[in-house]
Amino acid sequence: GKQSPPLQDGQRFREYEFNWDIAERVAALNEAEGPCLVRYTHRAWQRRHSDTPMGNSLRFRVETANAWMAEHIQRRGPQAQAFFISIHSNAAPTPEPDTWANPSIRGVEVWYHHYSDRGLALAALCHEVLVEQVVPAMATKDRGLKSTPDLKRTFYVLKHTNMPATLLELGFYNNPIEVQMLMDDEVRDIIAKSIFEIIVKLNKQPV
Repeated sequence: GKQSPPLQDGQRFREYEFNWDIAERVAALNEAEGPCLVRYTHRAWQRRHSDTPMGNSLRFRVETANAWMAEHIQRRGPQAQAFFISIHSNAAPTPEPDTWANPSIRGVEVWYHHYSDRGLALAALCHEVLVEQVVPAMATKDRGLKSTPDLKRTFYVLKHTNMPATLLELGFYNNPIEVQMLMDDEVRDIIAKSIFEIIVKLNKQPV
């Protein structure tokens, strides 16, 4: 899977481990404090492929989420609401493979499907919370809301999910400074708490 260049201790930051860890922290918050129905595609993957990281199994994520959405509608009726939030960390271009990016390339950005008004509304809510909580905690940049009108370049999970969807890029793991923030427990807790707050807001008032 995607990973950073070697750190000082020889280890590497692995994006899927970060993504899963944030999702598990969100789950712990919801189990302790929240009444929200939240499902996690990485857990579904682990049940079927316990020895294999999810990596780029985008089709699995989308098919699993869409199956859950269909089940949700069957149980709750056509008015049922669901949202897809994809957790990631980013990577900047580098002059050579397995090297660090320019440290000036940093920050948090939120993606949505260009042709989805509700996707934009979901992304705007996420962006508002992340800018308020995560950007200052990481002392990083707000890179804004992003989309592309070119469907060939649209993120697969945004294009193919049957519900409003957003993709959170929570910093650059191949930035030698920002990767240290992404590995910090306190920062990860803040990221997880911000995502949990988004979920609670959606549960109270869907976009």
